[in-house]
Amino acid sequence: MTGEHLEQDIERDKEQAIEWFTKSANDGNEYAQAILDEISKFENDLLVNTIFSLFVSLSRCIEDDYEQKYKSVRQTVDSRLRRMIRQKKLSIGIKDEQAQSYE
Repeated sequence: MTGEHLEQDIERDKEQAIEWFTKSANDGNEYAQAILDEISKFENDLLVNTIFSLFVSLSRCIEDDYEQKYKSVRQTVDSRLRRMIRQKKLSIGIKDEQAQSYE
């Protein structure tokens, strides 16, 4: 039996099981109703977890894309800021840290 046929058989068995559990639950069987509720809850939880997982993956993709786009901008800003700080220190008479380390 191939995987596709097995999958179809399982789906058909599941549909039959749900049909019989529904009939039994309609006749007042609380156990059958509880199983139907659990099947529904499981499918809903599975769907919620799948959607949540997709959102997590999407957020990681967006974060990676953002970091790639603004990495060079951040480096440019950092070098400008370092240059401004160095100029400010020189203007108030503080030697450059690199120059001090060589002396």
